[in-house]
Amino acid sequence: MVAWLMIAMAVCAALFGAIGYFYGTMPPEIGGTLPTAMHRRFLADWWAHTASYASGFLGGLVLCVIIILRRRRDTLAEVHVRQSHTA
Repeated sequence: MVAWLMIAMAVCAALFGAIGYFYGTMPPEIGGTLPTAMHRRFLADWWAHTASYASGFLGGLVLCVIIILRRRRDTLAEVHVRQSHTA
C-alpha cells in the first residue's frame, strides 16, 4: 500500500510541477530575488514539492484509516471464529 502511495505522490508532483511551470505566478517577495529566467523552473519545483508533501500527508492519513479499519475487521472476525469454536 505504501508503494501505491509513493506512486501517487510522484504522479501528483509531476502533474502539479507542470501546472506550476506553465500557470504558476511568482510571489513578488520571491520574484525580486531570482533572475527572471529562473522563475518558471522555481515555480515548477515549488509546486511539485508542495503537491508531493500534501499528497503524502493526506495519503498517509488515508492509509492509517484503512489499516485501522482492516485491523478492527480482522479482530472482530477472529473473535467470532473463537466464539464459534468454543460454543
